[in-house]
Amino acid sequence: MDRAGGANLVPMLVRQAPLHPPGGSPRPRRALRLIEFVAAGLASTLLACAPEGVVGVTTELPADVALYETFELVVQGHRTRDNPFTRFVEAVFELDDREIRVDGFYDGDLTWRVRFAPELPGEWHYTWRLGDQRGSGVVRVGSEPWTTRGAGPDGGTLRHRGHVHAQGDGRGVLVHADGSPHYWAGAKWLSAKNYGPPERAGVVNEREEDGSRHDAYYSDATFYEFLDLAVDYGLNGMLLKLGLYPLADDGVSWDLEWVRRADRWLAAMNERGVYCQITLFEPWSRRRGAPFEYSLDSSAHVLDAWSPGQRAEKENYIRYAVARFGGYSNVYWELANRIRHPGFDERTFLDEASAHYTRWLGERDPYGVAVAASDVDQARSIPEVTVEVPRTNTHLPAPPDVQRARVVNELVHDCGPVGTGARAYLDATIRTPTYRSCYRSANWLAFVSGAYGSAAASWLDLSRPLNGAARAVLQDLGRMKRLIESLPVGHHYLAPDGRHLVMGQGHLGTRSRSGHLYVSYFRGPVPAGEVTVELTEGRYLAQWIDPTSGEVLSETRHLLRRTGERAFVSLGSPRIDEDAVLVIHNEAAIVVR
Repeated sequence: MDRAGGANLVPMLVRQAPLHPPGGSPRPRRALRLIEFVAAGLASTLLACAPEGVVGVTTELPADVALYETFELVVQGHRTRDNPFTRFVEAVFELDDREIRVDGFYDGDLTWRVRFAPELPGEWHYTWRLGDQRGSGVVRVGSEPWTTRGAGPDGGTLRHRGHVHAQGDGRGVLVHADGSPHYWAGAKWLSAKNYGPPERAGVVNEREEDGSRHDAYYSDATFYEFLDLAVDYGLNGMLLKLGLYPLADDGVSWDLEWVRRADRWLAAMNERGVYCQITLFEPWSRRRGAPFEYSLDSSAHVLDAWSPGQRAEKENYIRYAVARFGGYSNVYWELANRIRHPGFDERTFLDEASAHYTRWLGERDPYGVAVAASDVDQARSIPEVTVEVPRTNTHLPAPPDVQRARVVNELVHDCGPVGTGARAYLDATIRTPTYRSCYRSANWLAFVSGAYGSAAASWLDLSRPLNGAARAVLQDLGRMKRLIESLPVGHHYLAPDGRHLVMGQGHLGTRSRSGHLYVSYFRGPVPAGEVTVELTEGRYLAQWIDPTSGEVLSETRHLLRRTGERAFVSLGSPRIDEDAVLVIHNEAAIVVR
């Protein structure tokens, strides 16, 4: 475990990274490309010419990267009296009149790293400073996005889209840096102990709960196998929790073995086009003095985010996390999971988050990516939070005042009557075939209620091979994402619609762009019959789709001539055993993507 080190000033080096971590993915893909050259000769000459006590300036050779790809600068520093985790490289990247300030983080052995994921093509000139050291260079960014081999047995080319931003009125729309809409189909959440070390100080990382090892150590091979499976099924999301576990008891130093594994996993997600929400604070954070134990007493946490104390340490924690992980273009933030929890001072957290946490996050994140928090009411109380995370999605409301984007990043509801059904987050539930429709219904309800993403599972235990039932749940969500992304109108233009479907048995919700596209979800069992919808003039194609297969069950066409008013239309409906999706598209309307 490396927490600090010492050496003399050494010139900056940039070197080629391995294609994938040793013992990692059986399907190697290029995860993080570091441009290969060594500036040692030039730097040594500059330093040799400098008078004693005067630090030379290192000028690096130009580097070429693709749009949205991670460029990494490696700076060798020197020993000081300060804790190296409190020292950051200050780098500035400039293109025309645009300036991006990026922090470089300490990574052991007196090495600092600066990660930059450019969102605009062109010749970026940069300068960096670490104490009395400084240097400069150029990054040439191509006009084409970073590409890697895509998902599925046939591979193909994956064109990366860049960071996720919140835009629109009230910042209620999630889009990638290239302007395309973002929809997060989450495979599961990863606890800090999943990517942590197998043991620390004689304590083994093997916690089990409810018969599941979802909160214990996983090997790299186990994670990469699941990641590839999820991507092959069409999923593009993960949630990674920090929980203060990689942080030392001093609240400043980091366990580098721990966070380097997080780096590798994030880089592997990034090359596969999987977007990862990183959770900074939560009630289940690490207890001081215990490497793998949480405490539900916030005062026992390494840092107490529910109190006004330790502000310097908390600011440093946020700064380091952003510097280390923010340079991956697949990362955005969940400031806090479950701000409201018994025994935790909700009001103080909201005050601290509004005045400090989100300000620090905004100051240090050079890309301005989306920031989430849960629950909904608490998220709305923090002005700079742009994504609200509801803690249940069986009966998601669709209030007209929703301005923030909504993502359901965990399933925490019951599959059945509240208090009596199986808990959806449990590993045992997702592995039970009879609950498959519960997960599918939860995800479709989230979509028609306006969400920009939802998850397949939470406590899925990757130490056990996935059975057919668990795989079916993942496949259903991937199929749903593909259907959503294939709609003739971009889903970011669709809003919850309470008036479109006038009458229809089993109808649970509609999301639409009036006069263009209507997507409705029905839950069975429902006999064959009719539904009545209200439409404006146009030439409509109505399709009933089986969400378990993507098969079109039936389709009809309807022509509504100019009347100046909305009209009621009756559509035949098939028998619905479990659930069905009704998509009504006005083919005469202008395509909106």
